[in-house]
Amino acid sequence: MSLTVGHRSRSRSRNKPKNKVRADIQGLRAIAVIAVILDHLLGWPLGGFVGVDIFFVVSGFLITGLLLREYDRTGTISFKGFYRRRAKRILPASVLVLVVTAVAAFLVFNVARATSTFWDAVWAFFFAANWNFAAAGTDYFQSGGAVSPLQHFWSLAVEEQFYFVWPWLMLAIFIMGAKSKRWNRRTAHISVGVAIAIITAGSFIWAMSETVNNPTYAYFSTLSRSWELGIGAMLAVLTPILSKIPLNARPVLGWAGLIGIVVSVFAINDTLPFPAPWALLPVLSAAVLISGGTGGDQRFLWPICNPVTSYIGDISYSLYLWHFPVIILLGV
Repeated sequence: MSLTVGHRSRSRSRNKPKNKVRADIQGLRAIAVIAVILDHLLGWPLGGFVGVDIFFVVSGFLITGLLLREYDRTGTISFKGFYRRRAKRILPASVLVLVVTAVAAFLVFNVARATSTFWDAVWAFFFAANWNFAAAGTDYFQSGGAVSPLQHFWSLAVEEQFYFVWPWLMLAIFIMGAKSKRWNRRTAHISVGVAIAIITAGSFIWAMSETVNNPTYAYFSTLSRSWELGIGAMLAVLTPILSKIPLNARPVLGWAGLIGIVVSVFAINDTLPFPAPWALLPVLSAAVLISGGTGGDQRFLWPICNPVTSYIGDISYSLYLWHFPVIILLGV
């Protein structure tokens, strides 16, 4: 009993710093949403769409870290609490955007296109927008034609589908592992790490195949995108190791990741195989940047660690949801 109490006490002490908002992650969110908005609004930079891939890595890291810390504290995962938090964060803003866009579509578009937008909103509400657009043969990179003002909801669908499965798989691992006498927090984390490594590798291999054979499905498919969230999840599992990175090496990793992201935004375009293998560049760059600030303060990364980028990072979700309907509905 004393060992358990001591373990939990140390766990709570160690978790306190992780509750504070990380400026480098807020900066990553800011870069991601700005890149996406500029791409949709101006068609520049050509690789601005990789901002979504950055979001996936950040999401996988934060959510998996949250679940692991909950398990360390309580010995289980509360799905009621997890999905309540997700719904509280995701639904109010997304439902508002869906309703406003569906209504505005009937005021701006012809009946056929407005009706199509309404059904896009229905699919998006049930977190299935990605499969809707994939089935319709939507070309994400098309510059002309009747683009759905809700097309960007595909990425939200991918995230939520991933989180319909991943927390349950984590809990299954914890339940099965608890039957072993050697089971402890370390082995629990290792087991989760092995599982997400296998999922990530399998998803990436699938993405490589689908990008060649069925690029539309590859772009929108959760199966072809899970590896990006998986990279973030693996970072969360590796937090104890990443926390030991020397202080002087952290800025190096931060700048290396930032430079990689900038290169991604300007070097990647719609003629390259995507999401595999080219999404590796922004995904791994984001992972390197996040690694540099995990378990220790990130210093000297002023381009993304400042009050402006922190504010944009705070409102990045709302910016992402609203920008595309406004652009399409206004005919920009």
